[in-house]
Amino acid sequence: MVALNLESALQAFQILLTIGAGTGLIFLLRRSWCRINAYTELTGMIASFTIALYFESFHKRLRFTPLKTHHQLLRSIGIITIAWVVITLVTWPTNQRKLRQFRVKIKPSVKAQLTCKIKQ
Repeated sequence: MVALNLESALQAFQILLTIGAGTGLIFLLRRSWCRINAYTELTGMIASFTIALYFESFHKRLRFTPLKTHHQLLRSIGIITIAWVVITLVTWPTNQRKLRQFRVKIKPSVKAQLTCKIKQ
């Protein structure tokens, strides 16, 4: 549905760039910040997709002043980051037992082990 309403390939690229930029920090931090959980990642993905669609489709239609691409991207990243940080702080971290089970199941190498300390 989204692709059918785009006017150019550049719009598709900008949507993908916004989605990636909004979720990139989550993917980088999830190994070192143990508070990041499934709700964080879902919020990041949903918020980044929603914000990307808003700026590409609705912002102009609502007759707001058009933003330069880099301003639009920076605003998107800011809004998305605020959304997932708030959700991360208001939800509980992943259960330690589940983390242990996950670690046993995937058997990470020494280099790839999580930096978060899992209580034994």
